[in-house]
Formats: sequence, structure tokens, C-alpha cells
Amino acid sequence: MQVVHIPTTMDAITALRIGYVLSAFAILVIYAIPALRDRFLVYGARDALAGNNRNPHREQNVLEKTLDYFASMKVPHSWFKHFYMLSVALSMVWLQQLYTRGPIIQKVVSGTSTHRSSMSFNQLVLCWTLLTIQGSRRLYESMTLDKPTLSQMWVGHYLLGLLHYTAMGLAIWIEGGPALMSTDEPLGDAMISAPSVSTFIFLPVFLLASGLQHDAHFYLSSLRKYTLPSHPAFQSIVSPHYTAECAIYFSLMFLAAPGGQVVNKTLLAAFVFVLIELGVSAAVTKRWYMQKFGAHPIEYKWKMIPGIW
Repeated sequence: MQVVHIPTTMDAITALRIGYVLSAFAILVIYAIPALRDRFLVYGARDALAGNNRNPHREQNVLEKTLDYFASMKVPHSWFKHFYMLSVALSMVWLQQLYTRGPIIQKVVSGTSTHRSSMSFNQLVLCWTLLTIQGSRRLYESMTLDKPTLSQMWVGHYLLGLLHYTAMGLAIWIEGGPALMSTDEPLGDAMISAPSVSTFIFLPVFLLASGLQHDAHFYLSSLRKYTLPSHPAFQSIVSPHYTAECAIYFSLMFLAAPGGQVVNKTLLAAFVFVLIELGVSAAVTKRWYMQKFGAHPIEYKWKMIPGIW
């Protein structure tokens, strides 16, 4: 009789995928419930308008008071830059670990399934580089383009952002574990060669999306506070910088696809999380624009994805 061995622990790849999917689901639940959405998904001027929608003369029940208590736990919105500081710092940590096959790498890889197909060394080098570029660019923008503000964000949003960028530092290379452990050579069999079809298509997508996002962020930083954007990128989309961010993650999941697979499933889970999180933020932004500037100039614009959302 054949004995079937059922794993009793979850490997890091599965944990990352489940974590991203559950986080995306939690965001959808919060967005679907107005009492939660208005407390936990808005900040700054948007938070003020959400508060104005509540009846100040109605006495709150215990649940509402409890929700308000947790919603009052906030940090400065300027702490967004911590996400990118963390991203760049972890890129450097993983570079050292990847190059030396350090103990952290060995511990993580030893706990993952050996039956999965692997990314190549060329993919590992390319995708690590692109994620480092993305984190460095966003850190530069947060340091040079962001204006001083008294806006705040819910501490749960802040902690989720830290978790996301920590997870991405791991997710970008973890499906290349088998290749990493197959040789002691720092760069394995990485070499300059003709690009694969996936690289030929999706590397330009990454670069174009990065450029469009930077252009949008530069434009937004030039606006007078709480001004309706009129840049061409904002003509039909409320949040084109979110569109670009999604395109960046979309390209990465193809560029990092292990051999024999269309996409990297761990990065697919990360993409779903980013899509949901930014899609919800875009919806909140559109609602705020309509309250602030009136429905006419906003109502026919797509929130983030033309033709879909």
C-alpha cells in the first residue's frame, strides 16, 4: 500500500501567495462596508470629507465608538517614504545574500518545495535590478517631490505597506531558489544574451510604465494643493499613476516566470494585491474629487483601468 505524505508546514512561496490574496480580500471587505471604508481607507482632506458625511447629532453606539478608536490610530502621511527606504534597504540585503548564498537564503530555499520549476539566473539578475530601480525611483520622488503636509493615514495602512515591501523583496527572487542552490558561482550561468520573447515584450512595458508614473508624480507635485489635475494622462483616468504602478507589477510577473510557466504565480498574487489596493484607492479618490469639484468634470472618467474600472 502506497503511503501518501501530506506536508504539515507551509513553504515560503505558498505563504507569500496566500498572504497577498488574503490581504486583497480584506481590503475588498473594508471597501464594501461604508462604516469601515470611511474610517480606514481615507486620509487627509478625504478623511475630512468622510467625517463630514456623518451626522454629528446622532449618538454613536458601542461598535461605532470602537471603530472610531481604532481609526484614530494614525501616522503622518509623509511616512510613505519609509516604504521605499525599506524596499531599497532590503534589495541591498538580498543582493548580499544572493551573491554569497548567505544563511538567510539557504534557510528560505531549504523550506520551499523542490518540485517547482525555477527562474533562470538571467531572470534573477534582471528582476532584482528592476525592483531595485523601482524602489530607488520612488524613494527619490518621495524625498524630492512630496510636499510637506499634515495629512495622516491609518496605522493599519502603514503596517500593510511595510509588509508588502518586505514580501516583495522576497517574492522577486524566491521562485529562483532551485537555480540558486544548484551552484556556488555567485551569478551562476547568467550571461549577456538575446532577450527572450517575454523580456522583449515586458521590459519595455516596465520602463514605459515607470516613465509615465514618474511624469504623473512630477506633475502632481507641481499642482497647487487640492487642484483638479488637467495633465493629458488625467483626462480620462482619475489615477493614471496607479495605472502605471499596476503595469509595473504586471510586467514583473511575466519577466520572472519560471521555466515552462507563463507567469510567476507569487508575483501574480502580489499583482492582484496591488490591483485591488490601488483600485480601491482610485475609487476613493474619484469620490473625493466629485465631492470637492462636482460630478460633471469627473463622473465620466475611469478610476484606474480604461474600459474596466
